[in-house]
Amino acid sequence: MCLALRKDSELSSCSSSRRNFGIWSPELRHPGGERRRLLGSCPDGREFSVAGAGAGAEAEALRPAFNAYGQVCLNSDGSSDCYADRISQVSQSTNLSQQNGLFNDYSRLCSGVVDNGFRVGGLVSRSSLNGRRAQFAQVLLNCTSIEAMRGRIESIATDPEGFRVLLSMMERMDRDEAELVFSETIERVGYLMTDPFANHVVQRLLEVCSEEQRKQILYAVTWNSQIVSICLSTYGIRSIQKLMDTLTTRWQKNVVIHALAPFMYQLIKNAIGHHVIRHCLKVFSNEDNEILYDLVATKCYEIATDKSGCCILQQCVEHAQGKQRDRLVTEITTHALLLAENCYGNYVVQHLLTLEIPQVADDLHRQFLGNYAILSCNKYGSNVVEKCLKEMGYNQFKQIVVELLEEFLTVLLNEYGNYVIRRAVEVSKEQRQTQIYYILSAELRRYDPLIKSNPYGKKAVSRLEKQNILP
Repeated sequence: MCLALRKDSELSSCSSSRRNFGIWSPELRHPGGERRRLLGSCPDGREFSVAGAGAGAEAEALRPAFNAYGQVCLNSDGSSDCYADRISQVSQSTNLSQQNGLFNDYSRLCSGVVDNGFRVGGLVSRSSLNGRRAQFAQVLLNCTSIEAMRGRIESIATDPEGFRVLLSMMERMDRDEAELVFSETIERVGYLMTDPFANHVVQRLLEVCSEEQRKQILYAVTWNSQIVSICLSTYGIRSIQKLMDTLTTRWQKNVVIHALAPFMYQLIKNAIGHHVIRHCLKVFSNEDNEILYDLVATKCYEIATDKSGCCILQQCVEHAQGKQRDRLVTEITTHALLLAENCYGNYVVQHLLTLEIPQVADDLHRQFLGNYAILSCNKYGSNVVEKCLKEMGYNQFKQIVVELLEEFLTVLLNEYGNYVIRRAVEVSKEQRQTQIYYILSAELRRYDPLIKSNPYGKKAVSRLEKQNILP
C-alpha cells in the first residue's frame, strides 16, 4: 500500500500546539471521516495515524520505525522512500555543514516531493527554504573532493545540484574514495536507487565497485524482497538493470532470479516492472531464465492478453531454446484462435508466424481452419489473417482463399474484411499464383455494382487499381 504524508485536521482532541499528520491509502484520496489509528509521534511532538482497511496491521508494522527514528515511510509509484522530519526543528542560522542529517530533508523539500498528487511541504516557509538553499549551495562549493563530503554523501547524492558534483568527482575517484562512497550509501542503497538523482550515483558506483562490494549491494537490494519495489520505480529500474549488467557469476544471477521469482507475474504485467524481465532475457542465459520461461508458459494466455505481457511473451519466444521454446510455442498455438481476436494477443500470433519455426504455420493453420472468414471481419483477427496470407505456404494460402470465397461479398464489404481481400489479391499476384489471382479478380468484377455502392469495397478496389494489380 502506498503511503503519504498529509496534514490531518481531524485529530482535534490532541493539543493545539501539536501539528497532526496522518498516513492513508492512495485509494482514499479524501480520507474525510475514515477511522484512524494513532501510530506514534515525531520528535517535535506531531502525531501520526493510519486510515483505511487493514489500518491496525499497517500501524503495528510501521510503529517501530516511528518509535526508533521518528520517520515516515513514503512510497512513490510503488517504490520505497523515507522522509525524516528534522528540518522543521532547525533555525535559519543552523550550520548545515555540521548538521549532516539535514541534507537529505532539505534536498527533498527543495526538489518538491509529490506523493499521490499531494506535495509534501509546508514545514518551512519559502523564504526560509531559499535561505537554506543558498547555505547548501555554499557547502557544495566547499566540497573539492569526495573526502570533503565524508559524512554527507548520501544527502548530497539526493540533491538536484549535489548529485552532479558528486558524479563528476566519481569519474576520477580512486579505490579509497570508492570505498568511502560505498560505505556511506550501502545502508540505504535500495532507497537511493529509487531517488531521481541518487540513482545515477548508485549506477556509477556499480561500475567501479569491487566484487565484494557488489555482492553486498546485491544482498541489500534482494533482502526482504526490496528489489521488487525498486523494479516498480521509474528510477529504480535503471539501477537494477545496471546491477544486472555488472553481475559476473551464475550464483549472483541466480540470487536475482530467485528474488524476483515470486513476483515475476506482477512485474511482467506492470508498465515499469516488465523492463526488468526484458533485461533478464537480454543478459542472463537460457538456464538462468528457466524459472521465467516456466512461469510464462503456465500463464501464457493471461500474459499474452496484457499490454506489457504480450511484449514479454514475444521476447521469451525469441530467446528461449530447446524444450522451453517448444513449450511456449505449444501454449501460444493452443490459444491461437482466442488470441487472434484480442487487442494484444493478435501481436503474439503474428510474431510467431514471422519466426519461421518449423511446423508452427501448420499448427496455427489447423487452429484457424473454418474460422478465416469470421476472423477477417474482426478488427484484430483481420490482421492475423493478412499475416497468414503473407507468411504461410501455397497449400495453406489456397485453403484460406477457398474459405474467403465462400463468404466473399460479406468479407469484402466489411470495414476490416476488405483489407484481407485486398491482401489476398496482392499476394497472389506477387507470388505468381495465376489461377487464384484470376479467380479473385473475376469475383471482384462479378460484384462490381455492389462494390461501387459500398465505401469499404470501393476503397479496396480503388487501391488495387492504383497499384496496377487489377487487370
